[in-house]
Amino acid sequence: MRKRLTLACALVCSFAANAQKLTATEQKIIASVKQNMPQSEKLLVQLVNINSGTLNQKGVQDVGAILRKEFDAIGFKTEWVAMPAAMQRAGHLVAQRKGKKGEKLFLIGHLDTVFELDMPFTKYTQLNDSTATGQGLNDMKGGDVVILAALQALQQNGLLDNTTITAYFTGDEERKGKAKPVAPISLPKPKNRM
Repeated sequence: MRKRLTLACALVCSFAANAQKLTATEQKIIASVKQNMPQSEKLLVQLVNINSGTLNQKGVQDVGAILRKEFDAIGFKTEWVAMPAAMQRAGHLVAQRKGKKGEKLFLIGHLDTVFELDMPFTKYTQLNDSTATGQGLNDMKGGDVVILAALQALQQNGLLDNTTITAYFTGDEERKGKAKPVAPISLPKPKNRM
């Protein structure tokens, strides 16, 4: 039994050691992410401190506007896709790059949270050196910032040139908007010509 355990540990350590070997490019990307960490954390705090419950259209639009500015800064073409008024939802943010190199990527996030305006608001709070809390931090503002941070690091290292990437951030992931039902149209019956 001891020999099997030793062999299993040796195999795990071998895989772990090989996984640690990063290319020079990968090391540069990691260095960029680490260098940008203070700005990424500041952005996360800013986003979490905006109430963007699905029904708070202004809050969802504010979160979208902040992310839009960040995507514009790294060369993405951005667009706000408004929803029809009957849907009672803010809309969606789309950020795109179109190129001819590499695989096409489609990244998905959302701007809204489950925390509506009538609920008690919990601001971003740092609990310790590696844990924080706040509305929408995990679902999904933290993920949105990770998407952006990764793309910023790639851009800083010249790795977005000529790529095709679409980042789509919905504004109603938590509560889908629904248009009011439309009354059915009555069509006249065809006349019998016989």
